[in-house]
Amino acid sequence: MKKSVSVVAKLGGARSGLIGRLKGLQPSSKASPKTSPAPQWVNVDYPRPSDKVSKGHYAVRVHAPWANEAQVSLNGTSWSACRSDVGFFWYDWHPERSGIQKIYARARNGAGAWTKAETRECEVE
Repeated sequence: MKKSVSVVAKLGGARSGLIGRLKGLQPSSKASPKTSPAPQWVNVDYPRPSDKVSKGHYAVRVHAPWANEAQVSLNGTSWSACRSDVGFFWYDWHPERSGIQKIYARARNGAGAWTKAETRECEVE
């Protein structure tokens, strides 16, 4: 029984020494140059590639949780601003012609360059 008490005492002493050394470490205020920033990706969630969209109103959903601004371009037209709501960006689309449509999306934060999503194609009926 004395051996187990002395082993526990030794382990406790080693652990407290390690904790003391860890407490002495201060977090660095500068980011390490080897640290890469979190990836910034943009995705058109809806419509999905297999979705068929009816003429009228459709809300395109863009997912870019890191961004504070997003835009959509339909078939290569000028970029239009999306609205932000419930953690996503939305573009109110009113398709009028049938056929395959291409949706381009991009997003950025306040200080960065635009990050583009993969082009999404869907069919309008």
